[in-house]
Amino acid sequence: MTTVPNLADELEDKGFVRAAGALAPELIDSLLLRAHAALFRESAEARESVRSNGSLIHLADNPEFADIIGSPVLLDLLRSCGATDPRFTGGFLISKPGGGPPLFWHQDWWGWDSATSYLPRAQQLFAMIYLTDTRPENGCLRVIPGSHRRDHQLHHLDAAHSEG
Repeated sequence: MTTVPNLADELEDKGFVRAAGALAPELIDSLLLRAHAALFRESAEARESVRSNGSLIHLADNPEFADIIGSPVLLDLLRSCGATDPRFTGGFLISKPGGGPPLFWHQDWWGWDSATSYLPRAQQLFAMIYLTDTRPENGCLRVIPGSHRRDHQLHHLDAAHSEG
């Protein structure tokens, strides 16, 4: 794993870090089984309402995900990225099958009108845990490096998760 100062510096510079292998393979396998069960319980109507995402299942509504929400490994990783008091504010199980509609560009922060949003230290951190191999060819997350430190047109959308 990358050293602590390098993670914080990388996050500050690019707006993201990649921590491949941070979680044990056994935990990933267990999460994948739980994810399949949660997806099986999700109604077709719920999936259709978030079609571009594939699913948006609230982790807080599913106690079987409590161990990942409070994972010491994940909390230590967030601390190594500069979080002094990490807290869970929300999370989703997203399962986007191949061949579905494209996921639009969006951003997960809402306070771009405040100058504090562009300070070197992030106001909010977000962790994404892939449970299967994901590459650009099959739809991994794409980011705009540095867009957290300078104004960008996406910051000014009426709704962060919209067709706009």
